[in-house]
Amino acid sequence: MKKILFEFSIFLIPVQVENLSTFFTMHEAF
Repeated sequence: MKKILFEFSIFLIPVQVENLSTFFTMHEAF
């Protein structure tokens, strides 16, 4: 069970980073 969570978080982190950078880019645009 922990292994699955671990792999899931590994997959999720880059997605979160991309969302954050997109959010900040939109914020900068305004």
